[in-house]
Amino acid sequence: MDYWILRIYLSPNYKHNMKKIVFALLALTSFTAAKAQENSILLYGNAGFNTTNSTVDAVKTNDITWHITPGVGYQFTKHLTAGVELSWAQGSNKPDGGDRIATNTYSAGLFARCSHNIGGHFFYYSQLGLGYQGSYTTVGSHPASDKTNGFYAYLTPNLGYAFGKGFAAYASIGGLNFTTSTPSDATAANPSKNTTSSFDFTFGNNFQFGVSKNFACHKMHHHHDANAEMRKVDNDADEDGDKPMKKEKHHHHKDNDKDDE
Repeated sequence: MDYWILRIYLSPNYKHNMKKIVFALLALTSFTAAKAQENSILLYGNAGFNTTNSTVDAVKTNDITWHITPGVGYQFTKHLTAGVELSWAQGSNKPDGGDRIATNTYSAGLFARCSHNIGGHFFYYSQLGLGYQGSYTTVGSHPASDKTNGFYAYLTPNLGYAFGKGFAAYASIGGLNFTTSTPSDATAANPSKNTTSSFDFTFGNNFQFGVSKNFACHKMHHHHDANAEMRKVDNDADEDGDKPMKKEKHHHHKDNDKDDE
């Protein structure tokens, strides 16, 4: 194995000055990023896609899984954000010569997060979410079956890094999850349509990575200035209107003088 080492030699004074400049820029960027988050619109999400091909007993099968989880909220303070979230996911497989069997899951709900800066550009936040969820299965072009609906709730810790200008990346390694699921139609396996509930502790077992962007919201405090501008426009219009009147009046006097002559 080869190792490449790059060394840069600088004078002692230059190093000292560069450290000051770098620390000042980092401090300024961190301060700006923190201030930009408050009173802003948060847009975040994560997505994933995976496809694999396998062969079992000379039968080739194609498996595809994907998911997308967007969310949008309003950051009321430097620490508190609340909003709505959506998710859609699908896992499917298709053997050669057969129909694709796909299981779809979806959800929609509300979230609230509390964030804290832990030094530099790094920040930590915990997110609480709850809402409605459902699922169904399709086989080829046949109508959907095995429909379910229920509710979900979760609490997850997350670690993030702010790049500046409202952009950030975050990572989650699981948390606490509670879900309920009730079949929409009675099945042979569940003729009474009993509700299934589950509680999962996934800390350290479920890794997710996502990105976010904060869009600054400018408060509308310009009513007084707008009225002042309107008054200024009206005054300018009056002045422009008076000037022709004065000229017209002046010409009128000249005409009277000629008549008198």
